[in-house]
Amino acid sequence: MRETRPGTVIGGRYRLEVALARGGFGVVWKAHDLRLELAVAVKEVYLPPATSPEEHAARLTRARREARHAAALRDRPHIVAVHDMVIEEDRPWMVMRLVDGRSLEQHISARGVLPAGQAMRAARCLLGALAAAHGAGIVHRDVKPANVMMTADGDCLLTDFGIAQHATDTSLTGSGAVIGSLEYMAPERFSGQDLPAGDLFSLGVTLYQATEGVSPFLRGDAGATLAALLRETPPVPRNAGELTGVITALLDKEPRHRPTADEALRLLDAPATRHAATAVDRATQRKFAPPHVTDAARARAAEKHIDLRQIKGSGRNGSITVQDVYAAEGDRSRQRTGGDAGLSAVGCLALLGAVVGVVAAVVAVLAQR
Repeated sequence: MRETRPGTVIGGRYRLEVALARGGFGVVWKAHDLRLELAVAVKEVYLPPATSPEEHAARLTRARREARHAAALRDRPHIVAVHDMVIEEDRPWMVMRLVDGRSLEQHISARGVLPAGQAMRAARCLLGALAAAHGAGIVHRDVKPANVMMTADGDCLLTDFGIAQHATDTSLTGSGAVIGSLEYMAPERFSGQDLPAGDLFSLGVTLYQATEGVSPFLRGDAGATLAALLRETPPVPRNAGELTGVITALLDKEPRHRPTADEALRLLDAPATRHAATAVDRATQRKFAPPHVTDAARARAAEKHIDLRQIKGSGRNGSITVQDVYAAEGDRSRQRTGGDAGLSAVGCLALLGAVVGVVAAVVAVLAQR
């Protein structure tokens, strides 16, 4: 795939000017619409490698369908929707409104957590956006701080519907394909369930990070992060104020027990939610505080980033397991070191013990249901 450079014109209409953000699923460019003479955002979407021309064609067809469904949200508040899609150089490019602001991820990095009042406003905006999307049959599948844009007047917009899925589009969904950002993904996503409830879990993680300054499930590597998502319950937020009860409800491991977006909006106005923060046991919070993830650990986790789309799940119905993630990390490690380095004997035993512990915990939870 040829590297994209500024000045490239996409679809004979959109001239790329500067790359605004890069991620695992593509690059967002500031571009100029030559036809309407206005600034737009264009996302260059990365598709996973295909095993055949037929598979690649199917993925392009799916991208077109997803773009059409996402475009249906263009007039809804608090959403930066797709309003055009171009197939150029055999890959999709999503054209969106250019927002004058920065992402929630950038805000947290530069200025720290959101004050409780601002977090409450953000929650209302994002719950409203998800209510509109889910009402139209669309699941976002990648709600996270990097996909929340904050405007100068304090409004919040949900963006990047590039991997969204419509409820009617099931024929083109790859078996076992899990798409999203690991630390924000709902547990049921790893068994192939792309439900609206998954977006609500991801929003809970996003709001937790916005108010507490830490990502509750992020660990030093992908396998440990997945284990935390499957079996750990983060402490009650300390700084969320009236959002405390809603965040806790959104992070329920069982999708049936999470509120819908509309229900969560109503919860924000419920007396029990407004006073939930006063019932928090601070000593318990300190005892079960999430482990501190150092900058070095974050760097290692980024270096070991695993593209979940490339993992074939070995669990029930093709679900991805902790073992699958560790195996993928091990395969990539061997590729980097020439194939023979591997883990030390002590490291192998520690890894095996961690995996066995996670599996035993999951089995125990299932046995209690």
